[in-house]
Amino acid sequence: MSWNGPYDLTQDNVGKLKSQPGAYIIGYSRDGAIYGAYVGRSDDDLKGRLRDHLPANETNECIKRLGCDRFWYQYADSAKAAYDIECTTYHKQNGGYSCNVNHPAKSNSNWKCPVCGE
Repeated sequence: MSWNGPYDLTQDNVGKLKSQPGAYIIGYSRDGAIYGAYVGRSDDDLKGRLRDHLPANETNECIKRLGCDRFWYQYADSAKAAYDIECTTYHKQNGGYSCNVNHPAKSNSNWKCPVCGE
């Protein structure tokens, strides 16, 4: 599956999303190019999770400092599928995006990262 976006990170655009599992990338634009800064997921409510990243709600200092104002997303069929998308995307960037501090967290201790097995 491919990423949808980039879209402006606005209440209107986020409000169009479904409340279901999915993964996302938060990014910013500089000099006509768009860069990814953070990859994340929601196990059950992608729309709600992305609302947490709207500029007025953001708590991640790195995302705020970069002025992230774009997002991409993918829906997933399950929480585990959302985790797999997040992990795969995280590892494609050699260990994450600039605002990701740690490997994606597991919601289930039986889950294994599809890339590193962690």
